[in-house]
Amino acid sequence: MAVSTFFFTRLEREELMPSMIQRLLEGHDGIRMRTHYSGRGMYGATCIGFVLPRVVNFAAFVMAAVVEAGLSTPDFEQLATELAGACSDDMGLEQIVYFPHITYVDEKQNDAENP
Repeated sequence: MAVSTFFFTRLEREELMPSMIQRLLEGHDGIRMRTHYSGRGMYGATCIGFVLPRVVNFAAFVMAAVVEAGLSTPDFEQLATELAGACSDDMGLEQIVYFPHITYVDEKQNDAENP
């Protein structure tokens, strides 16, 4: 599995289903999703990010969510590939882990546009 195979252009990414990381963590207790975060060096482009207390280890949090969700092998491989592009910023008492290569996809909006 080559990591580079997941790094679609932003336009291609928007046409796809929500990312595995978005589906896994969206609405999860103890974490807030930012749908349009613009991190360092992104020059106004936006992506998804997850805000959590600095004392929480993001990798451990994700692994607990994986166990809870019971991901299949293909889903786990996709998640591992997505995580390879993660960046983080310190926000005082909180941290944000963001994914510059993943834009937010609103499933509800997609369903309304494509009945």
